[in-house]
Amino acid sequence: MMKKQFFILPAILFSTVARSEVLTLETVLRKTVEHSEKLKALTEHEHAAEMGVDRARTGYWPTLEAQAIATNGFPGSSGLLGIGGLMGSSYRSGPAYGLVATETIYNFGRTANEVRLADDNLQNSHIQSEIEKDKVIAQSLLSYLRCSFLRSQQQNWSTIRDMTAIIRKEVDRFISTGQRSIVDSFLVRAQFDESIRNLEKYERQERVVKSALATMTGMSEAEILCPELNQFELQVEPRTPSEEHPEIRRAQMDLKIAHDQVELTRSNYWPKISAVASVGQMEKAWVVPVEDYAVGIGLTWPLFDAGKTNAEFNTAKAVELQKGHELAEARDQIKLINNKYDEAIEGLAAELDHLKKDAVIAKTAYDQARSRYFSLKGNLSDLREAVRNLAKIQEDRINSQVQFDQAVGLKKILNQEMHY
Repeated sequence: MMKKQFFILPAILFSTVARSEVLTLETVLRKTVEHSEKLKALTEHEHAAEMGVDRARTGYWPTLEAQAIATNGFPGSSGLLGIGGLMGSSYRSGPAYGLVATETIYNFGRTANEVRLADDNLQNSHIQSEIEKDKVIAQSLLSYLRCSFLRSQQQNWSTIRDMTAIIRKEVDRFISTGQRSIVDSFLVRAQFDESIRNLEKYERQERVVKSALATMTGMSEAEILCPELNQFELQVEPRTPSEEHPEIRRAQMDLKIAHDQVELTRSNYWPKISAVASVGQMEKAWVVPVEDYAVGIGLTWPLFDAGKTNAEFNTAKAVELQKGHELAEARDQIKLINNKYDEAIEGLAAELDHLKKDAVIAKTAYDQARSRYFSLKGNLSDLREAVRNLAKIQEDRINSQVQFDQAVGLKKILNQEMHY
């Protein structure tokens, strides 16, 4: 990849800011990640997903409840009150109270599948945070490059302003001696005003971008001083997209979650073995002697539910197939996006190489036109055109350079080469 050699014109064309004063890209990206409220919210979402795993694991443990009931009249369905065990007996009469413990002894993988599903959702939340972090970094990168672009354009037009100011001074001197026409004064004034207009435009735009960067990073606008584009370099190296890209890993996890859902619905075809034990006291009992405990073990097997379980299973299988196709699509999309960035990088690299040569020619043309005009051998139109050509080439170089840096930076983010 080409080595950046931006702004090769002599010192008269561009002043630079001391490196110790400018804000580095690494600092901006790091502070943006630290300050992002969106990423903080996603961290809390991950904590909630962790609690989801803990909740699913409670299915392995028994439950214990304290229960009490008081009824009058004929014994009814105490189960509708949420009362079970000894206290829920239909033989009970009067008030009763005690403890009820329930335990699922074996449910043919239902709990295991629920835990696995919750854990996969937790992993998916981690991956989603990575994806959103990349988006935050990309937004910050583009704002930083925009700020550097505007600063570079200011330097360009500041240079043009200084050049036209010198020309304007010479033109006024020639006019005062009758060696040049008053028309030259108006023409060079128009070119000087153009440089002032462009300079002010880019200065105002930079203030807006600095405000955006301050919002992203939590810094004050006074702390933000972006470098010119020639003061830093983004290197790009050929790299084949890997399975480690978060979009691909998310698609893989979505497929795994879909498979877990299939297994969970499949387990609904199988029976469930449960146990219940209770101890307590009741006022009296009908028909049978009063006991202070009750223990039972039971098996339930779904035989008919009007096709509900079949429908859930078939739906889960269809979603699993869908997620398989989405995984293949994610892999293809990452490759296509890489290709798009590669195309932009190669095209802009070639363009910058040619603009570098054009800048040398433009500077030579300007020097010749300036020398000829100041020695009364040339006319102002040649000098004005040389200045205009020089400004245009520098503008094109800045435009191409920022597009090149954008493509390189976004490709590095895509391929997980920027971590903060």
